[in-house]
Amino acid sequence: MDSTDTQYIFAIALHRHRELGLVAGAYLINPISDDTYKIEKNVIVDSAVIHSDRITTDQSEIIRSIQEISEKSLMKLFGRDAKTFNELLQKVQSDENLNSYIRNYIDRRVCKAVEKAASANIPIYIRERNANNIYKEKQLTYHTDVASPIFRFELDELGMKYSLKIQHQSSILTLLPGVFELLTVEPCLIRVANGIYKVEGIDGRKFVPYMTKQFITIPQQSVQKYMETFVLNAVRSNQVEAVGFEINEQKNRPKPILTLDERLSGGACLTLSFQYRNKVISANTPAVNEVKLSFRNNSYTFTRLTRNPEKEEKIKQQLIKTWRLTKVGENEYFPGKPENGEFDHYQVIEWLNTNYKLLQDEGFEIHQKFRQTNYYLSGFDLNLRLTESIDWFDLYGMVRIGEFEIPFVYFRKHIVKNIREFTLPNGQVFILPDEWFAKYRTILMLGKEEGESIKLSKASAAIIAGSSLETQSISSFAEKLKNINAKGVTLPHGLQAKLREYQTLGFAWLKTLVENGLNGCLADDMGLGKTLQTITLLLSELEANDFKTGQEHCSLVVAPTSIIYNWQKEFEKFAPQVKVGIHHGTQRDKSHKIFQQNHVVITSYGTIRNDIDLFKDFAFRYVVLDESQTIKNPASKIYRCVLLLKTKKSLCLSGTPIENNLFDLWSQMNFLNRGMLGGLKVFREEFAIPIERKNDAEKQKQLKKLIEPLVMRRTKEQVAKELPPLTEQIIYCEMTDEQGKAYEAEKSKARRLILDSLEQSKPESSTINVLSALTRLRQLANHPAMLDEYSNLSSGKFEEVTQMIESVIAENHKILIFSSFVKHLAQVETYLQNNGIGYEMLTGSTTDRSDVVEGFQNNPEKKIFLISLKAGGVGLNLTAADYIFILDPWWNPAAEMQAASRAHRIGQTKSVFVYRFITRNTVEEKIVKLQAHKENLAHEFVNSNNPMILLNKEQLISLVE
Repeated sequence: MDSTDTQYIFAIALHRHRELGLVAGAYLINPISDDTYKIEKNVIVDSAVIHSDRITTDQSEIIRSIQEISEKSLMKLFGRDAKTFNELLQKVQSDENLNSYIRNYIDRRVCKAVEKAASANIPIYIRERNANNIYKEKQLTYHTDVASPIFRFELDELGMKYSLKIQHQSSILTLLPGVFELLTVEPCLIRVANGIYKVEGIDGRKFVPYMTKQFITIPQQSVQKYMETFVLNAVRSNQVEAVGFEINEQKNRPKPILTLDERLSGGACLTLSFQYRNKVISANTPAVNEVKLSFRNNSYTFTRLTRNPEKEEKIKQQLIKTWRLTKVGENEYFPGKPENGEFDHYQVIEWLNTNYKLLQDEGFEIHQKFRQTNYYLSGFDLNLRLTESIDWFDLYGMVRIGEFEIPFVYFRKHIVKNIREFTLPNGQVFILPDEWFAKYRTILMLGKEEGESIKLSKASAAIIAGSSLETQSISSFAEKLKNINAKGVTLPHGLQAKLREYQTLGFAWLKTLVENGLNGCLADDMGLGKTLQTITLLLSELEANDFKTGQEHCSLVVAPTSIIYNWQKEFEKFAPQVKVGIHHGTQRDKSHKIFQQNHVVITSYGTIRNDIDLFKDFAFRYVVLDESQTIKNPASKIYRCVLLLKTKKSLCLSGTPIENNLFDLWSQMNFLNRGMLGGLKVFREEFAIPIERKNDAEKQKQLKKLIEPLVMRRTKEQVAKELPPLTEQIIYCEMTDEQGKAYEAEKSKARRLILDSLEQSKPESSTINVLSALTRLRQLANHPAMLDEYSNLSSGKFEEVTQMIESVIAENHKILIFSSFVKHLAQVETYLQNNGIGYEMLTGSTTDRSDVVEGFQNNPEKKIFLISLKAGGVGLNLTAADYIFILDPWWNPAAEMQAASRAHRIGQTKSVFVYRFITRNTVEEKIVKLQAHKENLAHEFVNSNNPMILLNKEQLISLVE
């Protein structure tokens, strides 16, 4: 108590209650002489003192503990059936359980009050019951360091004497009757002279006999049983002085054992145990010493195996802090965090194999009792090396697994197929590290087994660069492909053209691929001169070989029929010295003569397909596929045919290498560099499904890294900045009333048809039915007259289109009008004829394509060019037009982009305006929305527009909602 205006001192005093034993009180005392204090107030019964603002926090805690053992509190807690406190005391005398319970309750609070008083320097006294004074000689000192008991057993021929001492720090205190007093049982407080000691590790009741006698005597006939019970337990847990028998102490360092084990709740974990000599003890068992008693030659000997709890705890902490294991149960550990709550045994086994040698160095043993499988857990070594040849990389490696050396190639199928378990010759199961799948799966997938090595195409350099297999030469090779520039490039002497800087760079890139045995895809935007860059390359090859002809010298250009003659004219213009032959048409000579006589032969995809027996027997220097997306379907005959062509070098040209999905890309890259993306099945599982369906960013990154060096893509915005601006706009059109009613009726039919078709088990017929229904809706949205039963209905879009035509040609502009429906173009054609507007028309049935193009380009009276999207999407230079009308959206917007590029290309001087006509509240509007939400595959891999990929069930149904 903080007292500045009074002499009172706050103190606690211990005294004996007549029935309850030792209790405590809190008092204000006043010194009346040097060694005597008068009790002025009993704090517990004086509420004014308790609530005084001069009571400190420590004093308040002591008061609360002592209040809890006051007669009033005890009566409230335990006197449920007693009317007075005396009745409660009578019950306590007759009920041993109640007596013990109340005694424990009081002991805990007395101990708490004493400990708090000692820590707060509040004096503690012994008070005679009912005395009014307290004497200084009765002041007690509480020793905060705990004491421990010492059991003393003296064995002789007469029996055994048993006594107790206590050890406090370095002092041994002998407990003699009258010298010590048992204050509380639990916790155990003992007063020796004026000191209070807290004794741990013993039941305080064991001290009771020694308050009246010096020792307990055990007769000879009871000694053996006493040894086997009481003495053995004392030796196990306490310090023992032995006279007349032996106690052998065995102190050993615990040997830690980690065991691959099964969790109680399922899954795998590591459990920890400690080995002391021949005894293995689970780490979660209490640190109780092991004791054995033997009786030989009429002599007792105790052998005590002492546990080392400090060392055990240090090892437990080492598992968590040093080895980064997570404690997931009472004695269960797991490396890192379990994924999705699954305690995968592969993860535990891999951790053991990875850390085996380090664990061994730290003294750990590794055991296993997980399921019935014998897993290999003893660590491994992997040594890989990569060697280079002209066209290939060779990957060779050995894996040391215990006594076995296994070629790394033996693990290839496991890694490619995601199989973790490999059975060793001795029957043990080796778990392939997860790291192997992350580091080597793509590389192994792209390679081919040859003996004990894996062969990798030079085209794989990009995926090897940056990996652990990278060598200096691979790094340099990858850098060379990545950092090509146009400086110091020598163009062919006979080239009759001045290349733009980006075209020179394109030529340099093509030459670099040639020099390094690689084939690539030139994927520049339409109109940037892919043809000219290719002619420059072929001319360079011819000049370097003195314009030789014949086997392995003639190059083959395969192009859509519509642009065969465009290629011929480009050669005549830019490289007139090159002998060019055309193998096409019904009168073509089906012999190798044309290949033997010419430097370059131009043919069509259809002709290749029909004459493949002729082509496959001739060895070409170069095979160039123009508009190479034509071979996008790996199941098509044309794809299989071009693979049969024999050639030293290959080149793909395409402004849209990806039109529908990633298999478009695979087909072209596989033609260029066989196997560089693995087989079709492997490619589907490794890249197509993860990227297209799961949007796997890591796989996307890997694939991009693989193809990036072999695909050159420049957009008009990047390299042809002198091109005039391109403005795009969507014109939304309303249906006429009659058109709207007809559309709604057809939409209901289409919805029923689509739902029925999707339930069918035959996907082929389902696809045909769905496309047929959607096509009818698209035709109705454009012009009902495209369907015979609605030929008398008008079209809201048609009215919008014709008004725009009149406005544009009135200002003396030319227009390209594209549609995916020839019937729609026919409706516009009739309008143009009726209004005397000059036009040209190009569809799949047009035979004189060159004349039609020249007529539009050069005749000022021809204001309109009607073009079917399929027939006129490639190979046309129509820079006379500066307006483009796209009458209906196509599933693949790449086709629309190609259409726009017919006019917006090198040579165009006027601003170009593209108008897309979309009918509101129809399937057309839904198509535009779907395009916007599709995976942007082409942009990711060749920096093009977003392709339309296959629609799922929900998307199909949404089209007719």
